[in-house]
Amino acid sequence: MVAATPPGHRSEFEARVRASLERGERDQAATQVIERLEPDIRGYIACRLVGDDADDALSQFRENVWHDLERFRWECSLRAWGYRLAHHAITRVLRQPHRRREPRYSHGWLYLVVIGLYALAKVAEVTDAAILRVTG
Repeated sequence: MVAATPPGHRSEFEARVRASLERGERDQAATQVIERLEPDIRGYIACRLVGDDADDALSQFRENVWHDLERFRWECSLRAWGYRLAHHAITRVLRQPHRRREPRYSHGWLYLVVIGLYALAKVAEVTDAAILRVTG
């Protein structure tokens, strides 16, 4: 587990990003942040979303880094901020009314088996009732 770095003692990576921002090189700074954080963020998103939804959330994360990095206040680590952006991206994807409903694991076959067994049980009940009426 990585220990929190106190403000003022940030990593060399964060110092490079901050220097890029101070020089007005927002694109370079955002690229550095995305390249550094994306592998971990991709895993975080993959634990919560699959398929196109995960891709949408990762794209949203990247856009948020590009748009919001200049407003980052350096009150926490870039890593913590990145995870917060990813959390918000996941939430936005989950709240989309037209969201693609892709099950994490396909249980469609199981549903069909259960329905089939239910139908067989109903047929057996009807058959038993008919036999009882006839035999009396």
